[in-house]
Amino acid sequence: MTFQGRINAICGPNGSGKSTLIEMIRALISNRGYEEVVRLTSSKLECGYDYRGTEIKSIWPLDEQITQDIELLFIKPSFMAPRFQEKLRTTPDLEDILETIGKGQFSDEELSDISYLVGREYRYVYFYEIEEIYEEEVVPHFVVSTNGIEYSSQSMGLGEFSLFLIYWALRSCQKQSFVLIEEPESFVSPRSQGRLADVFAQFCSEKNLWMLITTHSGFFLDPIPNGQIAVMKPEGAQFAVTADEHGDRYMRALGLRPCRQGLVFVEDRGARCFLASLLSVTCASLLEFIQIVHLRGESEVISAIKLMPRQGLDLDVVGILDGDQRGKVEGHDPDAMFPLFFLPGEGSPEVVVKQFATQSPDIVAHVLGRPVGDVHEALGAIAGLDPHDWLEEFGKQVNREYSDAMRVMVEAWLSDSENRLSADQLTHDVANALR
Repeated sequence: MTFQGRINAICGPNGSGKSTLIEMIRALISNRGYEEVVRLTSSKLECGYDYRGTEIKSIWPLDEQITQDIELLFIKPSFMAPRFQEKLRTTPDLEDILETIGKGQFSDEELSDISYLVGREYRYVYFYEIEEIYEEEVVPHFVVSTNGIEYSSQSMGLGEFSLFLIYWALRSCQKQSFVLIEEPESFVSPRSQGRLADVFAQFCSEKNLWMLITTHSGFFLDPIPNGQIAVMKPEGAQFAVTADEHGDRYMRALGLRPCRQGLVFVEDRGARCFLASLLSVTCASLLEFIQIVHLRGESEVISAIKLMPRQGLDLDVVGILDGDQRGKVEGHDPDAMFPLFFLPGEGSPEVVVKQFATQSPDIVAHVLGRPVGDVHEALGAIAGLDPHDWLEEFGKQVNREYSDAMRVMVEAWLSDSENRLSADQLTHDVANALR
C-alpha cells in the first residue's frame, strides 16, 4: 500500500485489522516494539518512507536500529481520553502538582479553533502538561471558561475532553512529524467529526505533517482523495488491503449509503434500462451516486438541460440521447446549462440490442444460460415486431422481466470489443461530467 498525500486513511469493518496495521506502522517508524503487536511475531511487514529528504526502510520484526531521530505522534482517543480523565479525577494531590507546573494558554486563534471544533464559545483555555502522573506520558489538564462558567478536565464530557486532547497534541507536535490517529471519531458528535477533519487539514498544511488515520466515519473519509484511502477486509484467516480509487469501496465496507450526486436524463424507459445495465458492467459504483430519470423523448431531455438552473442546485445534471440522435442534435449546445451525450450505437437502445441478438443469438443464449435453440425459437416468435415492443415480448418468451431482458441483451452486446470501447467512453464522459 502506498500513501502519498498529506492525509491518508485506513477504513474497514470491525475486526478487519486496522488497529493492528497502524500499531505495526507505529512500531516500524518509532523502531520500538509494543505490547499491542506481540501477536504478530509470525508476520512480516516492510515499511519504506521519506523523512525530511532521507529514505528509510524498516522491517518487522525489528532487526536493526534506525539512527534517524523520527518525530512521531500517536493518538488513540478511545484509550487515552478515558484513561487520562480517570487519572486526573482520582489523583488526590492534583492541585498541589498543578501549583508546581507553569500553565499555558490558548491564543485567540487557538480559542477560535477549539470553539469551532467543540461548538462552544470559550473565553479562555489554560492547560497544564503533567509528567508526574504517568512515567512515560505527558497528561494534559485543561481549565476553561464558557458562558461565565469555569470548569476543568474532570468535569468535561468524554467528547469534549477527547477533542481538547487531540487539538493539544497536534498544536504541541513538531513540524514535519508523522501523525498516527486511531479512530478520532470516538466519543465525538457528527458535527464535530466534520470540523475535526478541517482542523487536521489545517495542521497538516501549517506544520507540514504526514497523517494516517483509521476510522469508521464518512466525515473524515469524504474530504480525502480516493487514492489516499485504503480499505481493509478479512479474507479467511488473512486480511486484504486495497486502495479505494473510486470512493465506493469504503462506503460498502462501512455500510454507508452514498448521497445522490447527479441526475441523468434519458429519453424513455428503454434508454434508462439500457444505461443502467451498461453502467452495472462498466462502473457499478457510479450507479450508487446517480439517479437515471426517463422523460418523454429527446425534446424533453434537451429542454431539461437547457432550462434547469445551476444556481441553488446541489446536483450535477447530464442529458443522454439515443444513438439515432447523433448528428441531428448538437452535443455541445452553448445554450445548454449541462452537458449532453449519446448512447452507443446508431439507433435507439431497442434497435441496437435487437440487431445484435439477431446476429449473435449464441452469445445471448450464453448470457441467458439457455440452449441456443431456445433463443432461436424466441426470436422466431417475435420476428417483425416493432423494436419498442420486441424486447418486451422477448422477455415474455424467456420468462424475464423487461429490465432483466435488457440486462441480458446489454451484457451480451458488451462482449463485442468495439461495443465495450464505446460503452467505456460514455462511462468516462458521464463520470467526468458528474465529478
